[in-house]
Amino acid sequence: MAESSREISKEFEQSESWVRTTLCRVRSALRKCIEEKVERDTQSNPA
Repeated sequence: MAESSREISKEFEQSESWVRTTLCRVRSALRKCIEEKVERDTQSNPA
């Protein structure tokens, strides 16, 4: 299932650097979203 940046760039007709940059931004946004959810859950359900 894992695809290389080259394979993804061909599929989306974009450069490899575009793919890497986009994936980095998506991962960063996902990380922030998950961290914020964990923080909210921790605040609403303290141990």
